[in-house]
Amino acid sequence: MVICTSKKLQEEKKKFHPKTHFVSNAADIKHSILATNKNLPVHNAVSQFKKPVIGYFGSIEKRIDYEMMKDVIKKNKDKNFVFAGPVTREWVPDSFFELENVHFIGRIYYDEMPSVLKCFDVAIIPFRKYEDSATVFPMKLFEYLGAGKPVVSTDFNPDLKNFTNDLVAYCSNAEEFSAAINKALKNDNEFLQQERIELASNHTWESRAAAIEELITTV
Repeated sequence: MVICTSKKLQEEKKKFHPKTHFVSNAADIKHSILATNKNLPVHNAVSQFKKPVIGYFGSIEKRIDYEMMKDVIKKNKDKNFVFAGPVTREWVPDSFFELENVHFIGRIYYDEMPSVLKCFDVAIIPFRKYEDSATVFPMKLFEYLGAGKPVVSTDFNPDLKNFTNDLVAYCSNAEEFSAAINKALKNDNEFLQQERIELASNHTWESRAAAIEELITTV
């Protein structure tokens, strides 16, 4: 049996093995939800940034659409864009390090993730479309939602829409991405935050283990 974390991978691998199935990535929601704890201090690396904070948590490398993000950042000079994670310099344009409202805070330990997410007003997944982008199912999608955060993403993988109802904005260009950020900032509320957490709670590693167990016993 072969298990893939995207439908595109499933389609590719099924050509070589008939028992190939799709089970998406999930997240440790019990960890992410700590970001909603009012008593949790905001991480020192982000506490000094003026709000609103538009945040990204993860590796900063080839998957990010830097050209689009540069336009988004320039359209939103009143916001701070924080990138938390290890930086692969060969992929990041030098001009990004010159933008006053862009901040790279370096690698953050996973245990400290909730204290960083707590500072985010909007969480982003600005991945570019390329040959294999539809095979990417980022765990940060449910980590963000499990922290109750509004999420704005590019439409790099059509699978994701099937998992997030209308709670995530998927965008194809800088104009849409910028508009989605501003809409999220304007419309966010406790009801939507709870909806995101409840959605994420259906996508835990325990639920994925149960799905794999069912495949093993029935297929």
